[in-house]
Amino acid sequence: MKYLLLISSFIIINTVFSQNQNRIEKTFSNIPEVLDMNTLLKNKGQKSQTWNWDTIITYDTLGPLQRLSQTFDTSGNVLTRTIEQWQNNAWVNYYKITYSYDINGNILVYYDQYWQNNGWSNNKRYSYTYDSHGNILTYLREGFENNSWVNYKRYSYTYNSQDSLLLNVNEIWDNNSWVNTERNTYTYNSNNKRLTYLKEYWQNNNWVGVERTFYSYDSIGNPLVIYNENWYLNDWEKNNRITNTYDLNSRLLTSLHEIDSNNFWVNSNYLIYSYNSNGKLLTLNYQQWQNNQWINTELYTNTYDSVGNLISIVYQDWYNNNWCNINKFIREYDSFGNVIIYLNQNWNDSSWINYEMNLYTYDNDHNVLTHVFKFWNDSIWNNYDRNTYSYDSDGNFISSIHEFWMNNSWQNDISEIYTYDYAGNSNTGICKKWLNDNWSPSMTNLTLFSNKVDIYGFYNIYRYEAHFTNNFSGIQNNTIENSLTIFPNPAQDYIYIQNIEPKSTVTIYSLEGKILLQNEVNNSTIINVNSLAKGSYIVKVTDNKKTQVKKFIKE
Repeated sequence: MKYLLLISSFIIINTVFSQNQNRIEKTFSNIPEVLDMNTLLKNKGQKSQTWNWDTIITYDTLGPLQRLSQTFDTSGNVLTRTIEQWQNNAWVNYYKITYSYDINGNILVYYDQYWQNNGWSNNKRYSYTYDSHGNILTYLREGFENNSWVNYKRYSYTYNSQDSLLLNVNEIWDNNSWVNTERNTYTYNSNNKRLTYLKEYWQNNNWVGVERTFYSYDSIGNPLVIYNENWYLNDWEKNNRITNTYDLNSRLLTSLHEIDSNNFWVNSNYLIYSYNSNGKLLTLNYQQWQNNQWINTELYTNTYDSVGNLISIVYQDWYNNNWCNINKFIREYDSFGNVIIYLNQNWNDSSWINYEMNLYTYDNDHNVLTHVFKFWNDSIWNNYDRNTYSYDSDGNFISSIHEFWMNNSWQNDISEIYTYDYAGNSNTGICKKWLNDNWSPSMTNLTLFSNKVDIYGFYNIYRYEAHFTNNFSGIQNNTIENSLTIFPNPAQDYIYIQNIEPKSTVTIYSLEGKILLQNEVNNSTIINVNSLAKGSYIVKVTDNKKTQVKKFIKE
């Protein structure tokens, strides 16, 4: 679960543009249609570290629901996690995970158990070995059958002297022996940049190629050409090829995408980028190859204010040999750089017509106070809903109220309320819904906070009570800033991290503070998260000036 591969940054650029051509927000700056609370809460607490919870009790509207418990070693590593359920006015064991670690804090073994017949019944076990650099060498999965552990799958890894993955072999346990299933092989140049990738399956006692990819670079390490081939009818067939060009500042200028046609490379798509004098992206022209010529299809145009804030994105389609306006996104900021207006407009033959608008207000600490969503109808802005937030004197998020606009007034809908201990940990959370002119218990999703970082999420509960321990996760939180960009988020296979200073250190943590990856990177990077389990993770980026932290979700 912990092995993550840093890959060349240009891949995600092309992936984003090809998969999200019609999502202009993501194409340029990952602008959400409605800014979420993780973005709006500035996380400016003075306490330096997040805490670990040791006990949480959740409730539905009828009473206690579950009790979650964690124990830790002296280094703050989680030793056990237990879930109990409330049955017949008593807590009854339900589920448990037990962990062990090496002297470096790497997980050696963890196994889960269910409570059955008044005892813990083993379910699955996961075991790891590591090299001296902390890279995973083997990962073993076992199931519990007939009172003993039975092999299921095994994964083996080898690395070069720079900790880049060279070989990954996957096996499955069959008829009391390990049988190969998949092999992935990588090669690198003298600068540790990937040159080749080969994927093979085990068939008829031999390794058979499935796909392979080749990479080349310019003299300063920018990816120039990447092409992929698939194994078909006992031969390698071309699949796709990407060829990039750059300016003197290593900014991507063009990206040519080609596909195979009868074993020849044929043009498919062409992306052309331009930048302003500050190096910010101005335009992206997306073209397709039709009738032996490049035809414009889409154009994205950015504008910025004098301090570099993105203030508009215009999306146009090519029609009858002209660019035709489609959508326009407008941002306005206060003097502190906080977004106060986010406006969406559509083109109607000859002019921009308002469509949707989000309005934000902030307190003196730049915490969002209100978020109002409006829609355009009958030539006026109409209120739709409003969220109002409040904070304590330490800046902890303590309440939110969601309202709908009805009968020319704001009508209460749902409220969340949190309380905190002296260290800034949310020890209670509760949700209520407005019914019959009163706030009544309601089921929703609630969040557990520590030092303004959301460290745990609850699905479909009424309220919770939590207790924390001072085994810190080690994530410094007093210098969190909002410039770090991670997309897509949620993610399935890759995350792309932007706004990174040269020679920054990127660290990925579990929510328990366990380090899963740590690498030095430059400017931007893509990380393969395909091997991570579904859930929430924290990315910390540190340079010699500041630390930035952001959460992402693996789907």
